[in-house]
Amino acid sequence: MTNCLIISKDTETTKKLSDYVRKIPNLELTGQTADYKTAQFMIREQEVKLVFLDLNGEEENIDFITSAKARCGLIVISSIPSDAIKAFEIQAIDFLYNPVNFIRFSRAIDKAMPVVSGFGKNNNMASGFIILKADPKLLVKIEVDDIEYVEGKGNYSAIRVACKEFLSLVRLKAIDEKLPKDKFIRIHKSFIVSIRKIAFIGSSYIILKDSQRKIPIGKTYKILFSSRIQSSFIL
Repeated sequence: MTNCLIISKDTETTKKLSDYVRKIPNLELTGQTADYKTAQFMIREQEVKLVFLDLNGEEENIDFITSAKARCGLIVISSIPSDAIKAFEIQAIDFLYNPVNFIRFSRAIDKAMPVVSGFGKNNNMASGFIILKADPKLLVKIEVDDIEYVEGKGNYSAIRVACKEFLSLVRLKAIDEKLPKDKFIRIHKSFIVSIRKIAFIGSSYIILKDSQRKIPIGKTYKILFSSRIQSSFIL
């Protein structure tokens, strides 16, 4: 699965691109935003490999593009034909003239997939489990799907599985880099939670199914979290 992100200030363009992405089996829409700084954060935290950038006559953000190109591929969208030159100059994978039809969109994806597959190999645990050193003489095998949340506690982390808590001498950041991004999300500087184990979502917190624990949503992570779950809304 290839994680992708839409950057656009136009609601209609965002909706159309979102609908197209959902029709492509190997694409996963991890978020949408109109802000470059938020986009940089999402690309880093959600392992985004493909960005749809709605340029539409705006001066390209060089800092953003330089940073993004090291991590993912860019497809430029615009209703202004001259933006095709800008797309060429920033070495975008493709340029899509807006309004975009699905056939042309599909061709751009076919062109992009071989390129984005080379951006960072997925280091998530494909085996479905982790081996945790509980103490010097004991190793514990933990199924990834059984993890409810991970809490950072300074130089070590606490992994909650069912009604048990396992301590690890591994910092939260290192665990975050290993856990599958399609199953877990960091919602606070001290917490990573299993998406499927979220029972309730409040304005600034979530409540988990198994432990019924109430965990705060940090201000830095709120936009990312809201964007991530937006595709699951039934209104």
